Amino acid sequence: MENDAKSVLTDGLNKHNITLPNINIESYKEDRNAAIGNGSGINLVCTTSSGCIFGGSGLGSNKRDEQTAPGIQAANEILDTILSKSCVDEHAQDQLIIFMALAKGTSKVNLGSKKLTCHTETAIQVAEIMLKEFNLHFKLSEGKDNGGNISYSLECKGYEYENKIK
Repeated sequence: MENDAKSVLTDGLNKHNITLPNINIESYKEDRNAAIGNGSGINLVCTTSSGCIFGGSGLGSNKRDEQTAPGIQAANEILDTILSKSCVDEHAQDQLIIFMALAKGTSKVNLGSKKLTCHTETAIQVAEIMLKEFNLHFKLSEGKDNGGNISYSLECKGYEYENKIK
């Protein structure tokens, strides 16, 4: 898994002329007595030079047949996020909604060429319903990046929640 992930990341970044960072992979094997059943998986974390943190994951199975190997799947998730020029991966996108909804001022997230995930759309609907009386509204905008490619951003003027019990 580790070699697959490293190979896919190296090849993908080189193909797009992106400077290859130091790739550090730590593997861990659970003691047989501490685990129930067989299984494997991989979680990759990528920290960009601008401080964005992306994740990718893949699960191993004895019944994979024609499915993508876990290391390849995890690396492709990271590459997809990097190449889309997003500042957030698809797994974290929906998690930001509650913070944007409650924050003071306007929050804006660059999604790059990626649109909203189904989970994010649902999180937005729930937040807008719960904070309807405060006119909470999210706005998805389409624009162009520096290269002329379509780029999306999500914006919200927060409710300005303040914890009065400190």
